[in-house]
Amino acid sequence: MSDDCPHKLRERERERRAHVEKSLPRVALFPLPGAVLLPGCPMPLHIFEPRYRKMIADCLANGRVLAIGKLDGRGAGPEVVHERPPVHPTVGVGIIDVHQQLPDGRSIILLGGVLRAEIVSEHDGDLPYRTVQARAICDCVPRERRQEVETRVETLRHLVSQLATALPDSGAPELADLCRRMHSGRLADVVAGAVVLDPDERQRVLEEGSVPERLELVTDALADLLVKVRDDVDPRTLN
Repeated sequence: MSDDCPHKLRERERERRAHVEKSLPRVALFPLPGAVLLPGCPMPLHIFEPRYRKMIADCLANGRVLAIGKLDGRGAGPEVVHERPPVHPTVGVGIIDVHQQLPDGRSIILLGGVLRAEIVSEHDGDLPYRTVQARAICDCVPRERRQEVETRVETLRHLVSQLATALPDSGAPELADLCRRMHSGRLADVVAGAVVLDPDERQRVLEEGSVPERLELVTDALADLLVKVRDDVDPRTLN
């Protein structure tokens, strides 16, 4: 692995982010139950409904950008849920990196998470799927907390290394190698993508724009997982 790999990763992140931001004034929204797209994390999806086949076709023709919104059924009546189910206002936005068309019209895609965004408004229109205007959420690291962030990054990397030692036949060793080349905010997102499996907890990570607080959330989740591993409680295998 060459020494400039971290630099290349950051440059690729910037390029993908700039590409996605161009689509945020009008981006397709895919509302899903229990699905949270985190930056830096892949999400495989099976597309079968006609309206979403149209959505994917349009995305592929216009930049390949797609937003994933976790459904939020709190306080919504059955008519609202049926017609236009509410989603959490913080969504994950990514790029369709892989698209496989199936003979019967269905497709398999791999969506790569790029950034977190806040829905500003939803467009009206005659499309069979939903589109929104969104605003990118930037990582926040207050100057006075930079040293704290560095400490939290080292703690999280250490815990990932411990997980790799405890689960050498899982994806943890590859995760540990990747973590050594990632910066603070992206590190938290990628580790969360691997170890935070509860949808509500993943949504909390997505909504946390403060890097110190996000690192704390993910570090706590990983520490809990390590306790389960060491106590021989069946840990859910990393992909």
